[in-house]
Amino acid sequence: NATYKLAENHTLNLNYSFDQTKNETYNSLVAGKDSLPGKIGKHLGGLSYQVELFDKRWTNTFMGKYYGLQLSKLQYDYDLLKQVLQSSFKSYYGYGLASVFKITSGAGVKASFEHTYRLQQISEVFGDSYQVSNNLGLDPESSDNINLGGFYGKKIAAHEFYAEAAGFYRSAKGFIYGSQSDNNQLQYKNLADVLIRGGEAEIRYSYNKLLNAVVNVTYQNATDNTRYPNGAGSGTVSATYKDKIPNQPWLYGNAELGIGKNNLLGKDTRIQFDWSSQYTHWYYRSWEGFATQNSLVTIPTQFIHNAMLSYAMQQNRYNVSVECKNLTNALAYDNFRLQKPGRAFYIKLRYFLK
Repeated sequence: NATYKLAENHTLNLNYSFDQTKNETYNSLVAGKDSLPGKIGKHLGGLSYQVELFDKRWTNTFMGKYYGLQLSKLQYDYDLLKQVLQSSFKSYYGYGLASVFKITSGAGVKASFEHTYRLQQISEVFGDSYQVSNNLGLDPESSDNINLGGFYGKKIAAHEFYAEAAGFYRSAKGFIYGSQSDNNQLQYKNLADVLIRGGEAEIRYSYNKLLNAVVNVTYQNATDNTRYPNGAGSGTVSATYKDKIPNQPWLYGNAELGIGKNNLLGKDTRIQFDWSSQYTHWYYRSWEGFATQNSLVTIPTQFIHNAMLSYAMQQNRYNVSVECKNLTNALAYDNFRLQKPGRAFYIKLRYFLK
């Protein structure tokens, strides 16, 4: 990463990262054959120019991005009776701009547009040889994203208040989603056209290192916008057209409350109690267009509560915390209705060396 100041209020930034992941699988039916590794290499580069105007009240950022994706997989060819290396390298380019305008020192509005890509994960392409099937033809997901929001913060004596809200619009091509079959086998696929609209909001409050609270909520309506299947320009309309994307929550939120006090149990000590709750509204496990109302499977509404009590001594050098997750032992599920563990207790001891 490199940053260069061109002039007062004008900054240029260049960054590059490379990530490579490799997995190995072994097929016991192919006797005497070595492991069949899969490898993904990701080259991510970005160049941005930032300019600050009106006494730094208006900040604009213009950006360009490069995505390089290298895929290689050693496959056993049963016709040739040998291993064959399948390899490819593709490049993709993104761009965008973001703008923030401060109306006052603590309030402002912000907006952004970006044409971007979401590269595949190694598990999505090569699977796990158990429950997730491979899909070597999986492509990156591209999208055009628009965000518009505002923020407001205020400090009065020991009270601090901050609120933020934003709406978003996302048009995704080749949307990557998990498709689950009747035998619970999972495979990641591309969906030609998906439209995502929604909003999110967060409110934070704190008082003199004694009390802090956070509440946030997100609504996102992700629907299949592919009118005709298989890329056809006309014909029979897809059964899932305008359906919500399955296995993805569309309404969820979190709330956190923390109460702590310094020197209550001695000098340089702090005792802290934290409470958190996560709410997830029900959502579809499978496509609603392929089922009747009686057979439609959903993932039910979940409301999970957690509590933690921590104690620190000698200015946080010695720490002990006790935590209970899913305090009410409520039923909890992942995005594919696989049940998660119930109530659980944890004890953590920490010691900082000086």
